[in-house]
Amino acid sequence: MITFFPVFYITALAIFALGMAVTDTVWRKIPNKCTIPFAILGLIFSVALYIVQSTGTAAPAYDAEQLSHLEGVSGSFDVMYSWLCQITPLWALAGFLVGFFILFLGFVIGGVGGGDIKLLAALGIWLGVKWFLLVFCVAILLGAVLSVCALIAKGPMRMIRKMNRMKKFGEKEEPSHNFGKKQRRSRDNPKQLKRIIPFAIPVALSVGFFLVLFVTNTFQSIPVFYN
Repeated sequence: MITFFPVFYITALAIFALGMAVTDTVWRKIPNKCTIPFAILGLIFSVALYIVQSTGTAAPAYDAEQLSHLEGVSGSFDVMYSWLCQITPLWALAGFLVGFFILFLGFVIGGVGGGDIKLLAALGIWLGVKWFLLVFCVAILLGAVLSVCALIAKGPMRMIRKMNRMKKFGEKEEPSHNFGKKQRRSRDNPKQLKRIIPFAIPVALSVGFFLVLFVTNTFQSIPVFYN
């Protein structure tokens, strides 16, 4: 049991984060048929983990004080299992609420898509409040860095396109107003404008960063993540 829970946890988070990054990049969409089942699976996982721990089916988890002295077993399954035991069903539900509402205002205003909200809510169930906040903050930072890099990379290409539109004597062509139906809808409604970097990409990178911390037991150097 001690081996199963960490392996399942790491595999599920990695596959989900990578899959959502691919769908958000290719189709600019985070489908409900992925986020909702993943959220339900997270609740089932937390309940199963709680039952196993409560009934003593697996070895008891280390407490925070014991974990702080386990430097010699970094990355072992018993330590990872002890970390997972922090995510009780109530803690998972709290993570869901934090994940759902942390960008809710942005969704109401129109700068955040509904898929992003569901993505964060599902991750909140699997991560709990403290781990979710770590992943979210790192994702925001990575998203800002990636967006700046994308803008810098697009600069030269934008200049080349403008030069190609110049007439022979240096006069700009009149912009065409024959927008297609989809283009008009996006032009008239700023809420439909696409982000430079799909949000699921920095989230996936941040989840990967978290999993590295989780597997290597680096949480020992971050006391706030103790119980």
